[in-house]
Amino acid sequence: MVGYRINNTWLDLPPDLSVQMEIYNPLFQTDYIPGSLTYPFNLPADSKLNQRELNFPGELAVSRYSTRFFTAQMFLMDQLWRVGKLNVLRKTKDYNVNFQTDIGDIESRLKEDSLRSLDLGTANLSMQVAEIYPTQTYALFPVKNPNFFDGKKETFGKYLNYYDGGFFESSGIHTITPFPYLVHVLRQVLANYGYQVQGAWLEEEATRRLVIYNNQVPTDAPFPINQHVPDMKVNEFLRAIRSLLGLGFIFNTTAKSMTIVRLKDVLRNTAYVDWTTRTKPSFEWEPNLTNGFNLKQEPDGNDDIYKTLPATWGTYRVGAGKEDIPVSAGTLPTVNQADELKSSRQWLVPQASQKGSTPELEIGQNPFSLRLLSYQGMQPDSQGNLYPQGSNAPVVWEGGQGLYQTAHQEWLEFRSTTELIEAKITFTIEDLLRLKPDLKAMIRYEDGTIKALWEKITLGINNKTGIQEAKVSLFKVPY
Repeated sequence: MVGYRINNTWLDLPPDLSVQMEIYNPLFQTDYIPGSLTYPFNLPADSKLNQRELNFPGELAVSRYSTRFFTAQMFLMDQLWRVGKLNVLRKTKDYNVNFQTDIGDIESRLKEDSLRSLDLGTANLSMQVAEIYPTQTYALFPVKNPNFFDGKKETFGKYLNYYDGGFFESSGIHTITPFPYLVHVLRQVLANYGYQVQGAWLEEEATRRLVIYNNQVPTDAPFPINQHVPDMKVNEFLRAIRSLLGLGFIFNTTAKSMTIVRLKDVLRNTAYVDWTTRTKPSFEWEPNLTNGFNLKQEPDGNDDIYKTLPATWGTYRVGAGKEDIPVSAGTLPTVNQADELKSSRQWLVPQASQKGSTPELEIGQNPFSLRLLSYQGMQPDSQGNLYPQGSNAPVVWEGGQGLYQTAHQEWLEFRSTTELIEAKITFTIEDLLRLKPDLKAMIRYEDGTIKALWEKITLGINNKTGIQEAKVSLFKVPY
């Protein structure tokens, strides 16, 4: 019933193997990417095949056992169910191991790899206004940053990507920094691990307008895009994007895909699977104890612009605000003000006050954190002249276009009103193979019917007796 394979070789298992596992729904976590974990179980250590495939763990003749884990496949009824890592924990009479799958065999690489170490493609710097992604991989629009040259360049005109009828080549007054499109970076990041990114959210125009703020001047032609993103770990980048934009990331380790879903769309989806006949009539219930949320964007500690803003900037309180939801990303303030190089016009421009990155004047490399802006295309200034505009409207919490109303409100209202149901369900192999984090379950109890999203499933599988009764944590949904 259960099988494990490493390097296309089936491991020898005891005939009465019993595996206990926990399956977590990734939609309910904001600080890490959960998946499935099996509790420790034993493999025969006297099996020559197991010894070879596990690199002879515990053998005194081996000078140093350095293998931390093995990329492995877990099968249910000869059907591939998960790809993950098999960890050798210890050797006594048998090998004590466990199997973990959240992002399959790439989980450790996402924690170790820097965003800047990945191949994110290259681009030629064009001084022409371009269409949004996917026509172009980066955007140019004015950002005011008078501290870019750290006061060492008196002729600097205070703006990155200054525009007045056209962009200007880098000179004593002007400098250029491209802002990579978020969707391009997401696709390229996952491509480095052999994964495709999919989901309707990626195709929305508002999504394709999102860019990553960058303070690095290109020094190569074409320039590598990985040098124009923040220096952060890949898993930190993915968590920040997910938390900021109200998304869920669903990894399929067998199809090598990551599906991006909007959390509010999961709630709105009317599809469900009926688990009534598999569910025992008794259940446990817990009330909702949440008491509001406090959404917190993380300001860039190297940007002095935040010292000029209220302490509450980048935060949004929902209800009593008792539960903090920190987000390791943010945005820049934008101000409608006079153009300091052409005072006769007013224009809306993002604001920074941060040392840039350029070899000029020995400024060198200076860090910047993950901040998003939206490229709004050509918009009129106060004189009616068009210029490429960057805005923070879709990535601040407040307002009709803001993140709370467009991305977080429905999900947080659900979390504020839902109730926890602990059900006992006997799954079939087919149920487990078709299990989807974003698909609701319906259960008809004697005193009422519920629709719910599952949050955690704890169950055991025995190769002799089959699938044991599972304990399932469910959160009721209003529709």
